[in-house]
This record gives sequence, C-alpha cells and structure tokens, in this order.
Amino acid sequence: MSDDLNDKRRKAQLAMESPKHKAAREAKEQAIKAEADTKRKLAEDLQKDREAAQAAEIARREEAMKTETKVWQERQSRLGKIAAAKSTIEEISKSDKSDLSPIRTFKGDLASVARSGNLSVENIIIKEKERGREEAAPTRHFSLAAINWRLVGLAGGILLILAIIGGGVYVVWPSGNTPAAPILPVTSLIIPSERREINVTDLSPEKLAAALMAQHQLVPVSTESITQLYFTTGKGTAKQLVPFTALANLAELDLPLNFTQSLGKDFMLGTFKSQTPAAFYLFNTTQPDALRAAMLGNERQVIEQLFNPLIGPGVNAIVETAQVRDGILNNTDVRIFTGLRGQTVFVYGLIANNLLIITENEATFSKIFNAYRP
Repeated sequence: MSDDLNDKRRKAQLAMESPKHKAAREAKEQAIKAEADTKRKLAEDLQKDREAAQAAEIARREEAMKTETKVWQERQSRLGKIAAAKSTIEEISKSDKSDLSPIRTFKGDLASVARSGNLSVENIIIKEKERGREEAAPTRHFSLAAINWRLVGLAGGILLILAIIGGGVYVVWPSGNTPAAPILPVTSLIIPSERREINVTDLSPEKLAAALMAQHQLVPVSTESITQLYFTTGKGTAKQLVPFTALANLAELDLPLNFTQSLGKDFMLGTFKSQTPAAFYLFNTTQPDALRAAMLGNERQVIEQLFNPLIGPGVNAIVETAQVRDGILNNTDVRIFTGLRGQTVFVYGLIANNLLIITENEATFSKIFNAYRP
C-alpha cells in the first residue's frame, strides 16, 4: 500500500514539474547512469585482463615445466649412458684380469737387484734395459696411473746416490733441447679430488660452452669427489692461467658490473659428485657488503649467466620461474631457488664473510662449507 502511495506522489510531483526542473533532473539521471555504465565496463575490462594474465601465467609455467623436465630428462639420459659405459668397462676389466701378465716396473727391478745382493749402478741399468726391451713389443697394455710414482721417485733417489758414490753424476738432456712447460700456480679455494685443465686458446664462446658442459657431465670414478676445472691459454712456456674476468669476457657472460667489481682475485669452478653431478662457483672477496648487495639486486641474472654454459639455455627458464626465499644452511644465511616441483635448483650464500658459494643444491653447499679453511 505504501509503495502505491509513494508512486502516486512521485507522479503528481512530475506532473507539476516545470520544464527547466525536468531537464535538470533528466540530465542528472543520465549522468548517474553513464557513470554506472563506465564503472561496470571498467570492472568487466579488469576482469578480462586478470583472466588473460592468469592464462598467460599458466601457459608460461607449463612451458617452463616442459623445459625443466626436458633438461632433467637429458641430464638423466647422459648419466645413464655414463653409468652404462662405466659398468661395461668394469665387466671388461674383470673378464681380462685373470689373463693379464705381471707388469715390470722400476721398483720391481730395483727390489730384485737388492735381493740378489749385487746393488750396483751397472746391474740397475742392465735391469732397466731388459725391462725396456720387454716393453718394446708389449702384448698387454697398461695405464700409467697403475705406477706408484712415489716409489719410482724414491728409487730414482737411490740411483742418484749410488751414482755419486761411484764417482760422478751424469745428466742427459733430451734431444732438441725442448724447454719444459711451466708449473702453473692453480688456486684451489678448497682441496679438490682432481683437477682438469681446459685450454681456451682459439676457443669461441660456443666451443667453450660445449667444453664446460662436457666436463660438467663427466662423472668421476670415486663415489664422492670434487673436480676442479681450471683454464689456461697458450702452449709450452707461454702457457698461463686465465683469470675469471678474462674467462667471463671470452664466454660473453653478461654479468652486472657491481658484481664483478666486488670479486677478489681468486675463483674456483668445479663439480661435486655425490648422487648426481652438481656444479659450483667459489669467489673470494674483500668487499663482502658490496658483494651481498650486488647478488641481492641481480641474483637471477648472475645465476643465469654463470650456469648457462654448464647446463644449457634451459637454465634461463628454470631461474625465471623459480621461487626465491631466505634460508639457513650450516648456520649461514642463504638464498634458495626452488623449481616448479618444489625442489632446490640453486642456492648461494657468503661464508666466513669472504667466500661466495653458488651451487645447485644444499648437499654441495654443505660439502664446500665443511671443506673450506679460511
């Protein structure tokens, strides 16, 4: 009843309304309606933009997931091939072991002469010549790694003493007077199980990346080991070590200037092998605060550039889609990158206030942390 009454009153007011008031009222109503239509359209456009952004993000994550899965499958395939080759080598070694003849060595000949009681320079030389004739037409091959070089050195020292007692020392130089290659002072920020040299002379960025990737995938024989890669240029007496800045320029790495400027003179690149190979970089610094700031501001770019030659272009998608969070590892503040499956893909942190560790998993970080002696 009240609604009918209000409607009648409104109609009565409109009937008595002057043309001027009517025009003003209609203009106001149209303005209110236009504003409402504009707000509704903006809300609809905003909803469409959100839906499009969500669809694009889902597509990007799916593509990143495919890339990450492909990289993982390729790595597992390479590891499987290496494991199969290793197994084949072990089977061949076992099958041939019973058929191998004993290897004559300098140590054995020296022990034989000593047992005979006739320990003279002449008899030692005669034994060595006999061994040389046997090796001239070998029926079996052996590896130099099988020789105990420490014992060989000891035997050589005994021979030298005997020569001095006998009346003189004779030094025979190899023909051609070929100068020996220099012993390079390779820096190891932690003690490695082995070192591998990569000579970068005349290497293009693509060939250098291929060499790095190949070395990263080579699995050492030992169960748990640290392999250091070091870089040289030149040959013979002209050979010299390549510092990180020169290596970065050769590989065409796009690293932030404040990052490279805060690094010290020493670095180490290597692979820690436990279950699977994991690459790592070690950088020393005398500017820890500057290095922390450079990493926090450019962490994705730095990791992409450093690991692209080792893992391949797929690392870019892995880094870009990774979630980054703060963490504590070995009582050290670290930054942890997690992939789409929640697994750790990279971790970095500054230990002892002077060594930056960047690697692929927590196990490698902990191994380096425990091995480092500042």
